Amino acid sequence: MKAFMRKNALWLTLLPVLALMGMIFVFSSQPAELSNQTSGGIVQLILDLFFPGFENEDPASQAKISETVVLIVRKGAHFTEYALLGLALLGHIMAWSKRRRISRPCLLALGIGALYAASDELHQIFVPGRSGELSDVLLDCVGVAAGIVLLWLLRKRKSRGGPDPQK
Repeated sequence: MKAFMRKNALWLTLLPVLALMGMIFVFSSQPAELSNQTSGGIVQLILDLFFPGFENEDPASQAKISETVVLIVRKGAHFTEYALLGLALLGHIMAWSKRRRISRPCLLALGIGALYAASDELHQIFVPGRSGELSDVLLDCVGVAAGIVLLWLLRKRKSRGGPDPQK
C-alpha cells in the first residue's frame, strides 16, 4: 500500500485540490437567491441552537442578530473552504517537489490560492445577484495561508518526533 501511495502521490494529492476548486466554483455559480437559501439553513440552525427565544425578540433585534449570524456564516465558509484549499495545494506541491525546504512550496501554494480566489470573485460578477468583492479575496487569501500554516505545523511536529497524527 505504501508503495502504491508513493508511486501515485502526485495524482492522489491532486484530487483534493481539484475537488475543492470544483466545490468552490459550484458554490460561486449559484445565483444570489439560491446561495442565500443554502446559507439560510445553516443560519437558522445557529439561531435555533444559540439564540433561544429569538422569535420573541423585536423585529429590529431579530434583523440585527440575523445579519450578524449571516455574515459570520458566509465569511466563515469563505475562510474554511480556502483554508482547506491551501492545505491541499501545499500537500500537492510538496508531493510534486523533491525539495526538503518548505518555503518555496508555501509561497507557490499561497500564490495559486490567491489567483484562484481572485478568479472566483471575478467569476461571481457574472452570476445573477452576486458581486466580486476585494474583501472576499483578502479573506480567502488569509484562509489559504491558514491552511498552509496548519500543514507546515503538522509536518514540523512530525519531523521533531512528536506524536504521529496518523495513529
